[in-house]
Amino acid sequence: MSSFTGDASASAPVSPHLTSKTSPSHGLGLFYTSSLPASTVVLTEASFDAPHRSSPEHWAVNHARNFLSLSPSDQSKWMSLCQTVPSSHPLRATVTASLSPHFPASQLPLLTGAVLTALSNSFENYTIHPEISRINHSCAPNSVYVPSPPPSTTGSVVTLRPVAEGEECTISYLGALLFADRDTRRRRLEKDKFFICGCARCSSGERLSGSGYASAEDRVPCKACHDTEGGYYVDDDVVFAAPGKDIAYYTPTSKCPRCSSVMDARTRAVASKMSERAAEVAAEGCEDVEVVCELYEAGARALGAMHWATNLLGMQVAAEIMQEVEAAMAAGGDVDDVDLAEACSSLEHVYRFGEGVYE
Repeated sequence: MSSFTGDASASAPVSPHLTSKTSPSHGLGLFYTSSLPASTVVLTEASFDAPHRSSPEHWAVNHARNFLSLSPSDQSKWMSLCQTVPSSHPLRATVTASLSPHFPASQLPLLTGAVLTALSNSFENYTIHPEISRINHSCAPNSVYVPSPPPSTTGSVVTLRPVAEGEECTISYLGALLFADRDTRRRRLEKDKFFICGCARCSSGERLSGSGYASAEDRVPCKACHDTEGGYYVDDDVVFAAPGKDIAYYTPTSKCPRCSSVMDARTRAVASKMSERAAEVAAEGCEDVEVVCELYEAGARALGAMHWATNLLGMQVAAEIMQEVEAAMAAGGDVDDVDLAEACSSLEHVYRFGEGVYE
């Protein structure tokens, strides 16, 4: 994201495919200068540098030192990025306190601002880019940020779908939580990036293609239409109350389109609890594969295959299994075919879920 104080009609070329100008969503943004197909690399650039984050205090100090090591021109580019931390937020005082033992008092206001700007604009690998960091967020992005493997701090932007000339380039700041429901996405963005998302997907509250559901991400098979005594399964292999009919879903905010039933309080509570756990695992990770697998199975049985919590846990299961497979291969050991099959199955279900949300 980027702040903007200049001529609203001005634009500045950033790459052969992108130009920088005022965005209707927030400050400056990057816009496509021509129509492009999916999978096009539109911008590649090095970062200002990436600090190693061993603790919040060290992270702030490292960012401040990186900032001071830059040329005046690069410092100006850094500070031109949008800083979204509210003036009353306690994080300001925390950052200043962590910097004060290491820098003169006269530098603290500038360095506090620099660190907070970095916090607002850095990626998951804690890098900040002169132009890529200007790209605004959307929960239905048309592009994706792809970091280079460490130790490189270069990053690229690649189109996810065909884009039109004049369309704003958008990426997601959410990682795996991009697949979560609107409330979870907004809470995460407000906590980590200090803004409430107002993109088209969040504003409409519906799947972009339109589906009749208030939210496509938190669908659960209707208990009135399906026998749920034994729980759901990942394949939606439920026992139908009316055999031969397609699965009927409802959400916490919409009725079943077949029978007009609403979600009962117990199902709401289970969905809320599973959603919280899925969000925690997606944001913080979990080193115990068995725990993640148990959560995944519990989510699948309680919420079915099309709920976002089930699928985020499925992605985590696949990632953890593949890490174990890579470690076994590197050590010259045997690979468990069952584990590989489970990882592939999880990814297949996640792919189906993604198609359902973004079709």
